[in-house]
Amino acid sequence: MSRLNKSIFNPIELKNSSSDFFRFIILGIKFKYSLVYVPFLFISYFLYKLLYSQIYTENVNSYFAVFFLITFSILIFNLFNAINSKLIFERFNGNKNYKIKNAFEFINSNLPSFIFPHVIISIITSFFIIFLYFLFKLSEIPSIGNLVLSTLYLIYFFISLVIIFNIFVLFISIFFNSSIFCIYGGDAFTSTFKIFSLASSNLFKLIKNTILNFIISSLLSLFCFIILYFNFILINNFFLDKKQHDYLKLITNSIINNKSIYYNNYIDQISHTILEFNLLFILFFLISTFLSFINVGNFICISNIKKYSQ
Repeated sequence: MSRLNKSIFNPIELKNSSSDFFRFIILGIKFKYSLVYVPFLFISYFLYKLLYSQIYTENVNSYFAVFFLITFSILIFNLFNAINSKLIFERFNGNKNYKIKNAFEFINSNLPSFIFPHVIISIITSFFIIFLYFLFKLSEIPSIGNLVLSTLYLIYFFISLVIIFNIFVLFISIFFNSSIFCIYGGDAFTSTFKIFSLASSNLFKLIKNTILNFIISSLLSLFCFIILYFNFILINNFFLDKKQHDYLKLITNSIINNKSIYYNNYIDQISHTILEFNLLFILFFLISTFLSFINVGNFICISNIKKYSQ
């Protein structure tokens, strides 16, 4: 038990340097890393379109559809996040020729261990939520409800704090487990212990680093967005005639409003589908670049944790 407590609650120091910042920019914007999240975004987008009619209906099916969409998207996001982390890990170790295919094979061979931290943290959080719910139900008993509430109020209070803590742990698991999973050798129990260690010993420093990482990633992604948007405007205003411009605007609006357009001509339908795919690819590539910056920053943070804790 003492060894377990030591491994979970061992203090962690978070440190960063200027060299980390430059590695952050170079790796985050590199095409191989920023391309990784594009399949995840396409899968989530088409799944959303598939469930669109169910999500916006006023019945119980909408809740199940939203829950399924969020859960599935988180799992797929973590899969591609882990692929990105593995690519970064190999690059940090000097293996410049490590391919996306190799990273996918590594994650696929360790998939049960990779999923375990999310599952166990979700189970723990759900247990405390259900337990707290039943305790509150006891306080609704007519004859002894007030007595139960008065007696168990401190228990309610501390269980609620535990739930809030576990929600933070789950958040850390979603965004940091892929880096922990790769850096610490892909062991599920080690990853779980390290996630709890992050949450228990340096939660506020981790939040500070996450906020800083988000701001820097947003600024760098904004710079990429300005370049892409300038190129988009240049093509529209100088190379397309009015008919082509209106056609492009029609497809853009169909994407924004999530409306399907059907043509009588197969050529027009195929053209619409191809152009829609191209526009989505540009948008998703930009979002993927932002996610790549975020993950590189998270990876450097976890890498420094391991370096300075040894």
